[in-house]
Amino acid sequence: MASQNEFMLNRSLLLFFILFYAFCSAQESKTQVEKIQFFKKKLENTSGAAHLKLLDSLERYIDYDEEFQYDSLVNYTIKYAISLDSLNKAGEYVANRIYHQNSILTNPEKGEEIYQDFKKYIPQLTSGKSITRLYLNVADSYYFLRNTERALKFYNKAEQTAEKYNLNHLLGFICLYRGQLQSDQGNFSKAVFDYQKAETLFEKEKDTFNIMSSLNSLAVIFAKNNFFNEAANYRKLSQVLAEKTKSYGSLIPLYYNAAEDFNIADNQAERIASLKKAAYYTNLSKYKEAMEPPVFAALAAAYADNDSLELAESYYKKLTNGPEYYRNPPNEMYFVIATLSMQQALGNYSEALTSAKKFEELALKNNSFLDRYLSKLKMANILNKLNRPAEANDYLIEYYKLKDSISSVKKIQSLAYYQTLYETEKKENLINTQKKDIDLLNAKSKLQKQLLIFSILISAGVLGLILLYRSRKTAKEKTKLQQDYSHKLLVAQEDERSRLARELHDSLGQKLVLLKRRLLDDKTEGIENLADESLKELRTITKNLHPANLDLFGFSEAVTIMIDEVDKNTTINFSKSIENVDDLLTKDRAIHLYRMIQESLNNMIKYSNTDSAELTILKKESSILIEISDAGDGFDTNSDIFNSGLGLKTLKERSKLIGSKLSILSDIGKGSSVKISIPV
Repeated sequence: MASQNEFMLNRSLLLFFILFYAFCSAQESKTQVEKIQFFKKKLENTSGAAHLKLLDSLERYIDYDEEFQYDSLVNYTIKYAISLDSLNKAGEYVANRIYHQNSILTNPEKGEEIYQDFKKYIPQLTSGKSITRLYLNVADSYYFLRNTERALKFYNKAEQTAEKYNLNHLLGFICLYRGQLQSDQGNFSKAVFDYQKAETLFEKEKDTFNIMSSLNSLAVIFAKNNFFNEAANYRKLSQVLAEKTKSYGSLIPLYYNAAEDFNIADNQAERIASLKKAAYYTNLSKYKEAMEPPVFAALAAAYADNDSLELAESYYKKLTNGPEYYRNPPNEMYFVIATLSMQQALGNYSEALTSAKKFEELALKNNSFLDRYLSKLKMANILNKLNRPAEANDYLIEYYKLKDSISSVKKIQSLAYYQTLYETEKKENLINTQKKDIDLLNAKSKLQKQLLIFSILISAGVLGLILLYRSRKTAKEKTKLQQDYSHKLLVAQEDERSRLARELHDSLGQKLVLLKRRLLDDKTEGIENLADESLKELRTITKNLHPANLDLFGFSEAVTIMIDEVDKNTTINFSKSIENVDDLLTKDRAIHLYRMIQESLNNMIKYSNTDSAELTILKKESSILIEISDAGDGFDTNSDIFNSGLGLKTLKERSKLIGSKLSILSDIGKGSSVKISIPV
C-alpha cells in the first residue's frame, strides 16, 4: 500500500497534467475549462472516500479522452482505491482502463498487462459487475492478440459470472463478442446462437445500438455462408434502426458488409456505392479514426478490381500516408488486401505473389477460416498469371476443399436449425419499418404482459394440452424446414459445381487444346507434355466438380463408367450387375445416388485393402436396390471414428433427402457392404 506522501505527489502531478491540457487545447470550450478548475479545487481539499468520489466523477467526465491524460488519471484512481481497500471500485476502474487500452488506444498488450498486475485482487472482489467487466475486457485483449483459446476461456468465465448475478446487459455483450470469435474460427452455428441470444438480451434492455450490432453480425455470418436473403433481411432491420437513431457508427459496418455481399454476387456497381456510403458515414462518426483504415482499404481494392486505377491510388495513398496504425495491426490485413488488389491491377504479379503469401500467412496467424480459403483462391489466380499452372491447381484444389467444408451438411443443418428456431421465436417481434418512432421494444413488453394475464386466467390443464400440441407441431415444422433447407442447399451446391465444371471445360479447356495443337504444329519439344498434363488436371477437377457422364449417358451408364474407371486404375477386381433404372429416377435423385455410390467407392479404395468388390443395381416392383460390397479388412461400425466421419453423415443426409433406406454392414476381417433401397 502506497504512502500518503506518495499519493499527494502523484495527485499533484496528475492535476498539473489535467489543467495543462485543458488550457492548451484550443478546441476546449470555456465551460470545460471551468469544470476542470472546479475538480482541481475540490480534489486539493479532500481526502479519503470524498476524494475517491470526486476522482470517480472526473473519470466519468473525461470519458476516455486521452487529451486529458485519461490513462494517467484512471491509473492514479486505481491505486488510490486500493489504498482505501475499496477493491470493487478499483476493479471497476481496471476494467475501464483495459477497455481504453484495447478499444481506444488499440494496445491490447497493455490491456493484458494491466489485468496481470491486478488479478491477485480478484478473489477479494464481491461485485459481480466488476468481476464480469474485468473478465469481458481481458477476453477482448486476448481476442485482439489473436490468442483465441485464452479469449474463449475468459468470455466463458464472464458469462458464468454474468448469469450468476443476472447481469443481462453485460451478458449480451459477452455473447456478441464471443460470437465474433466463433465466426472467425469457422464455428458458424455457435456464432449464430450467440448473436441471436445477444439480440434478445439487448431487446430486453432496450439497447437499440447493440440490437443493431447483433443484427448486423447475424447478417455478416449468414452472408458468409451464402444465405444472402437472410443476410439482407437482418441488415435491413438494423439499417432502419440505425437511420432513425442517426447511429452513424452502426451504418458504417452495415454498408461495408453489404459491399462484401455485392462483391461475392459480382455486382460491382452496388459494391462501390455501398463503400462510398460507408465512407460518408465514417466522416460523420465519432469513430472516424478507427473506421477509416478498413473503409479506405476496401475502396482502394474495389476501384482496383474495377480498373479505376486513379481512384484506387487516391485511397491507397491515404493508407500509405496515414498514421502507422493504418497499415499495422489491427488494420494490417485490410492494408495487405488493398496492396494485393493494386499490384494485380497494375500487372505486378511477382509483387502480388509476395502480398498473397502475406495474406495467407496472416489468415493462418489470425486463425481466420474464411480468409484462409480466400487466400488460396488469390494464390491460384496469381500463379496462373505467372504461368505456373501446376502450383495454381494445387491451391485451387485446397480452395474448393476449404470452401466445401463451410457448406458441409452438418453446418448447413445447424444454421438452418438456428435460423428456423430464431424466426419462430421472433415472429411477433419484427420491426415495423413504417412507424415514425422506434416502438418495437415497448410493444413487445406490452404483448408479454397481455400473454401473462391471459395465461393466469386459463386453467392449468388446458394450458398444458395447448403447449403440448404446439410443441409437437413446432417440432414437426422445424424438422421439415431443416430438411427442405438442407435439400435446397445441396441442390444449389451441385448446380454451382456443374456451372464451374462447364466454365472450366468450355473456356480454359478449349484454350489448352488450342495451345497443344499449336505446340504440335510448331514441334516444340517437351511443351506438349505440359499441355497434356494441364488438360488431365483440368479434366480431373471438372469431373470432381460435376459428373458430366450423368448428363450425357444417364445414371445407369454413368455408374458403369465410374466402376470401369475404378477397375482400370486400381488393383481392385470389380464385378458388376447394373440394370437400367434411368426411367425411375428424377434428376435430383440420380445425382444424390451417384454421389452416394461415389463416396462409398472412395471409402473402399482408401480403407478396405481389398482385391475384389461387387456392385449390383436391381429393379424391384416398388423399389430400386443398390449394394456395394467388398472382401476387405472391414471395420467396427460402433467406433467413434466411423460415426463422427463427415462421409457417413453426408451419406445419411443424402439418403434422407431422396427418401431411401441406408444400411452399412461390416465385420473386421470379413469385408463391408453398403445397401441402399429407394422406393419408386
